[in-house]
Amino acid sequence: MDNPDAVIKTATNCLTNPGVYKSWLGYVYNQRGFAYEKKDLYQQALADYDSSINNRSGSTTTIANRARLLFKMENYKRAYSDYARLITLGKKKHDGYFGRGKCKRMLEDFKGCIADFDQAIAMKPTADAYNWRGVCKEKLKKFPEAIADYRKSISMDSKRSVTYANLCYALNETGDRDGAIAACDKSIALKPDYARAYNLRGYAREKKGDSKGALADYKKALEIRPDYKLAMKNMARVSKK
Repeated sequence: MDNPDAVIKTATNCLTNPGVYKSWLGYVYNQRGFAYEKKDLYQQALADYDSSINNRSGSTTTIANRARLLFKMENYKRAYSDYARLITLGKKKHDGYFGRGKCKRMLEDFKGCIADFDQAIAMKPTADAYNWRGVCKEKLKKFPEAIADYRKSISMDSKRSVTYANLCYALNETGDRDGAIAACDKSIALKPDYARAYNLRGYAREKKGDSKGALADYKKALEIRPDYKLAMKNMARVSKK
C-alpha cells in the first residue's frame, strides 16, 4: 500500500455515505484498517478489523489481518483465537498453523508450538517456519534438533541474521564454541548492530578462555544496547578474572 492516507480518506468518505452498500462495509473497513496498520495506528486498525469481521464474519483475509495485528500488539491469546479460526475455516490453514505456532511459543506452550509448525512445514516449508520451530525445540532443551532446524532455515535463506544468532546460541549450549563463534560472525556480518550476536559470541569466547575477546564483545553489545542486562552481567563476570 503506497498511500495509506489516501486509502483512509477514501474509505472514510465511503463509510460516511449512507448510500454505501452494506455488502461493501466489511471490505471498506478492512482496507482502512490495513491503512491504519501501515501507519502504526494499531488501535484504529483493530477497531476497523473488528467492524469488518462483524459485517462479514467469514472473511479469512480480515481475520488473518486482525490476527497479525494482535500478535504485533502482543495480545497473543486473542491472536491465537483468530489463527485457530483460520484453521477451522480451512481457507488459510497454513497461515493459521504458522501464526498459532508463534502464539504458542510466546505463551510458552513449546510442545504445541512444535506441533503447529510441523503442520505449517508439511503444507509449505519456509525458512521462517524452520527457525520458529527451532526456537521451540531449543526451549525444550532439544538442542541437536534445534540446530538441525536452524541449519535448514539457513539453507533456504542465508540472509537472516537472527537465525545465525539462534544457531550460535544452540551450538553454545552443546559446547561447540568454534561453531558458535562462526555462526555469530555471520550474524554480525549481516547485522553489525545486533547486540545479542555480540553477547553470544562473547560468551563463546569466554568459554574458550579468550577473556579479552569476550570482554570486547560484551562491551560492543552494551554500546549498541546500554540496558542489556545479560551483557552487563557477563561483562562484570569477565572483568573480575
